[in-house]
Amino acid sequence: MPLVNARYGVLETISDDDLVSRSVSLYGEWAQHELELVQRFVSPEDCIVDGGSYIGTHALPFSRWVGADGEVLCV
Repeated sequence: MPLVNARYGVLETISDDDLVSRSVSLYGEWAQHELELVQRFVSPEDCIVDGGSYIGTHALPFSRWVGADGEVLCV
């Protein structure tokens, strides 16, 4: 499984046939517009639940936004 230097950090992709992994491989991100919308509601020290976190495309930016005193729970 190839590692990709994505916009928010390194992600391990599943395969080139997977839509999310292919987007990350080609563009370095997945659903960037969605992330930009969600970021408006996230503050340092927040706790975020990432339901359906898959390969972590949202978990990485969430962890940056909440910082060292925040928490991201991935399911």
